[in-house]
This record gives sequence, C-alpha cells and structure tokens, in this order.
Amino acid sequence: MQKKTLHQGAVRILYRVGIRPKNVNHLREAECSLSSAATNIPKPSETALPRFLSIPRCSSGVFFELFRFPPIRYRPAETTGSNVNPREAAMQQETFHWPHKDLLDVDQLTQEELFHLLDTAANLHEINSRPVKKVPILKGKSVVLFFAEPSTRTKTSFDMAGKRLSADTYSLAKSGSSLNKGESLKDTALTLQAMGPDVIVIRHPSSGAAQFLAERVSCGIVNGGDGWHAHPTQALLDSFALRQVWGDAFAGKQVLILGDIAHSRVARSNVHLLTMLGAKVRLCAPRTLLPAGVESWPVDVYGDLNQAVRDTDAVMCLRLQLERQQAGLLPDLAEYSRRFCLTERHLELTHPGVKVLHPGPMNRGLEISNDVADDPRSLVLDQVASGVATRMAVLYLLATRNDGGC
Repeated sequence: MQKKTLHQGAVRILYRVGIRPKNVNHLREAECSLSSAATNIPKPSETALPRFLSIPRCSSGVFFELFRFPPIRYRPAETTGSNVNPREAAMQQETFHWPHKDLLDVDQLTQEELFHLLDTAANLHEINSRPVKKVPILKGKSVVLFFAEPSTRTKTSFDMAGKRLSADTYSLAKSGSSLNKGESLKDTALTLQAMGPDVIVIRHPSSGAAQFLAERVSCGIVNGGDGWHAHPTQALLDSFALRQVWGDAFAGKQVLILGDIAHSRVARSNVHLLTMLGAKVRLCAPRTLLPAGVESWPVDVYGDLNQAVRDTDAVMCLRLQLERQQAGLLPDLAEYSRRFCLTERHLELTHPGVKVLHPGPMNRGLEISNDVADDPRSLVLDQVASGVATRMAVLYLLATRNDGGC
C-alpha cells in the first residue's frame, strides 16, 4: 500500500500560522512555497505566496524547521501489525529515538536502526545536489575530527558532512597534538571533552581506541577506523551506494570482497553489514592475507579469483595495506597482481550488471586495473558521494539524540 511522507517541519509551521491543509496536493503546494521562502528570504514586498498561505514575516529560524530530518512517515493503520519486518517497522514510527551515544561498529545496530540510518542518509543526500549545499540542522553543535592516521576521504567527508549541516568542525591530527609530546590517549580525550564537543570522530592505528574513548567521555564517539578492527561508516556508505542501485533487494546477492582481508577493518565491518542485509559474502585472498579464524565467519573463502568472481553481483576490491603487514607475507607484488588484480577478463565471469567498489585509495594495476576502475560499472566515485550523505546522517543522529528529535 502506498506510503505518504509528510515533512514534520512543514506540518508544524502550517499549523503554527493557523493553516489546515485540505489534501496532499494542498500540502505540497504549501511546502514548495515555504521552501522557496526559506531559500530566498525575500523582502515583505517581494513575497509571492499562494492566496491561502498568507504568512506574517518572522525570523528565518521558523523557516529552518522545514529542514528537520528525517520526515514523519505515515501508513494506514490497517497495514500495521505484529508481522512487519524491521525495515517496515522503522518506517511506521512517527518518531524514532536513536538509542546509541556512539557508533563504534555496525554490529551494535539492529536491522530497524540500520534502515533508519540509511533512510536518514537518503533524505540528507538531496542536500548535496542543491545549489546551496547547507542547512541549519546542527547549527550550534560542534564536531572534533581527531585523526591519528592519515586520511583523505574519511576526514574530508566528515568535515564536509558537519559543515553542510551547519555544525562547527575542528580538525586535530596526531602531528599537531600533544600525543607527540607523550600525552596519553585518555588525557587527550578528557581534554577534548572539557571543551564541550557534541561528537568526536576518531581514527587511530590501535584497535579498540574508539571503544576506549567512548567509555571515558560523555559526548558521542564515531569510529572513523581503528587498527584492523572496524570501519563502520565505510561499511554503511558501501551499502548505501549499493542500495542506490539495488534498492532493498540485497537478499541472495553475491558480493565478493577481494584482497588484503587480514589487515582490513573495512572487510570486517562489511561482512557483518552485508550479511545483516541478506547478501551472501565471498572472500578471496592469498592464504597469508586471510585472518585467523576466518572459517567461522559467515562467508565462502576462495584462493582462486577466477572461481570466486563467477556469478557475483558486486566485487569490492581492498587496498593492499603494506604498512600493516609483516615481512614475508607477500614476497612478490608482481605475482600478487597477476593472480588477484581485478581485470575486465574477470568481469566477464560475473553476473550481468555487476558493480565494482573500492574504499580507496586505489593502487591501480596492483589491486584493480585501470580499465575496471574507470568502467561505467564502477561505483568508486558513488561511494565517495555516499560517504558524505551517510556521515551527515551519523552526525545528525548522534548530535541530536538528546534534543527530542528523531
């Protein structure tokens, strides 16, 4: 049955000025007019609103309510019941209180929470295509980006995500922090906490660093990648990018994760999240680059790329993390490239419509060929765009969880 989506802010402001929309078309016309007024903020003499929508001039803060996310979702009462799946349950609720102070890994999320986060990201994704890519949802909030490891995509997209929601973002690198002077991670965290941020995004070379901070500070902690352990927002944006293509039809999809599995926090988070969504996950790597205990993971393991890639719906290449590897794991990079570099020849063995992903940075010719990286079936740049929207959703949910919003 068709679901109707009404924006909470628009309904609130219409009722505030005494307007009762007669029908859905009436409401949509009102929303369009209010959105135009909020964007242009014309002088009173220039205001051109529909005859039924005569609104007195007021502060722009009232118009800001139009952009509260996510929207309220309504569905007829007769379709609700005890047999709805988590995806539908998340959409049925008029409000959804985000229960988590931190985002440390995807395994802390229920299906209902996962779909709520992805739906929120989808709503916010539209902002990134506007001429003016900024809304005041997090105005007055502050986000600290504490990156003790180099980063281009994750750090920049978190910075951009915060700024597009009007949060104040502050960057801190290890080279510019007192960690280089011998200060402990605990003292650095407590120092940042004393400054009153709403969210701290941390990337650290030690597994468990995000959990360590989350247990010692009261503000929200987002794990931007900790050692080999987890990278939850990368897994979320990968699923968001695939969802843009597949919709919610993940069940039965074959996804191959190829490359340095042993040292990849991206692989660990993606295995859990893709399995939760119903996809079937395969791993392919040299034996020396498979993690201990991989036999207990809910995956199929391959050592031959030609076999692993057959009839797959998506292939996710991983960066070869030489900086984390011990000597002797890969004696010959040329041999690795010959056996495990994804090429056009391999894509011929996949399912029609296959999609190719890579978390970046790519080592072309080693992990993925130039032709495949630039192929129309590649979602690499879509992943980057999805990262901004997904991280906007994460910051919004954590920063506003105690504000009485969704």
